[in-house]
Amino acid sequence: MDKQRTAYATLTLTLGLLLPSLGLAQEKFEGEELFGEWEVVQMVFKGKRQAPEKGKEHIKFERGGISLSYGGARAYAPIKCTFRPGEFDITAEPFAKFDIKAKYEIEGNRLRVIWREEGERPTDFDALKDKGLTLRVLERVAK
Repeated sequence: MDKQRTAYATLTLTLGLLLPSLGLAQEKFEGEELFGEWEVVQMVFKGKRQAPEKGKEHIKFERGGISLSYGGARAYAPIKCTFRPGEFDITAEPFAKFDIKAKYEIEGNRLRVIWREEGERPTDFDALKDKGLTLRVLERVAK
């Protein structure tokens, strides 16, 4: 029995070391730490703090895009999104004729997302000083 355990442990270790180099390991996706549903708990719009209604606004991040819901209805409409560490770009078409360049930061189950609807990506998270920025603070929704 000990020989079987040793052989199994050796095989498991060998595969664990070998599979990533062969490209056979599970693929990791950019933005994967964002994947799941988030609820908006704070926001700043046009330089002013606004209190969102609890449970009303959600953002769901998935591979290749994001979905939005508002008003408690969980009807998601996927929007194409490209993820990179600390930022993502939203292709708003066919809903709008512009792309959104967002910056994000995750601390535990809290996510801060800031964007400008037109122009360059924000460099920080201070939407109070720049009325052109929109900030959402979100908390991960428990499964």
